This record gives sequence, structure tokens and C-alpha cells, in this order.
Amino acid sequence: MSQLFSSADLNVAFKNVQGNADAAISNFSDDNVLSYSAEDLTNSVYEEFAVKAPVVDEARIFTDWADGFVPEYMTPNPNYQQAPQVRGRI
Repeated sequence: MSQLFSSADLNVAFKNVQGNADAAISNFSDDNVLSYSAEDLTNSVYEEFAVKAPVVDEARIFTDWADGFVPEYMTPNPNYQQAPQVRGRI
């Protein structure tokens, strides 16, 4: 489950995962529960429903630039006062 750039609320996503795990646990049959150890059952539920943190793929990191117009100098409030534009890299 990767939610790094998701527009969904994370609390909702976590509650959905918790609800799915609760439903799976409540649907275990007696034979299923009695035939495995508590540790094996715990590990199987963990492997299926654990929320995994997203990671950065370091092999695909790159920098990019484009030519364009940039302010000639910084202004205290760029929304209020506009500086002259010059060609530069963005």
C-alpha cells in the first residue's frame, strides 16, 4: 500500500485496512485457527495487511531544467511587487 502521493485521507485508508484485517480474522474457521500456531496466524495477518512505508527509488532520481524567464532580483513580496524578467534556467 503506497499512499505517498494519494489524494485520499490517510486516516480513511488506515481504517479501511484495519476493517479488512478485522473481517479476515473474523472469517477464520475453527479448523484454520486450531491447525496453526498463534505466531503463524499473526505472521500471516501481518504479511497480508501490514501498511508498508513508501520508499524512494534512488536509481530513478534525476534533475531537470528548462530555459525560461525568471525575476531579475528578489522582491520582499513577489505577489505584490513584480521584478523585471530576464532569461534564465528554471
